[in-house]
Amino acid sequence: MGAAVGTPSGVTSERIFVGPKALDALSEIRSYSTPASLSPQPNGPTLEKLVDFGTFAFFAKPLFLWLRWTYEHWTGNYGWAILILTLVINVTTAAAAHLDHQVGHADAEDPAQVNAINDKYKALQAHRSQAGR
Repeated sequence: MGAAVGTPSGVTSERIFVGPKALDALSEIRSYSTPASLSPQPNGPTLEKLVDFGTFAFFAKPLFLWLRWTYEHWTGNYGWAILILTLVINVTTAAAAHLDHQVGHADAEDPAQVNAINDKYKALQAHRSQAGR
């Protein structure tokens, strides 16, 4: 397999990055905004955008950086880092889930309200069955 790059009449200078998609490395490497023959030093944007976090990048990138920090500073193992982040997220959202659960049970435990809803639907069902005859 081969590839031809450049023009037949002249010298062509290209840069190719072959390496891991490590955010630290990609944020230090710059591309050329002008042809390499006009500017000896790369002066364009960094290659950090090669790692695509998708539509929810505003949410996914901080989570990824948090995961990597946990891996580097606490665990040294991505499996344990994922477990720790999952536990932290679940503990922080547990209060909201508990409150939502309590509100749902409070509504269900009010017998007057439950009976009113049941009576309303019994009347509606009776009306529909009479209209269908």
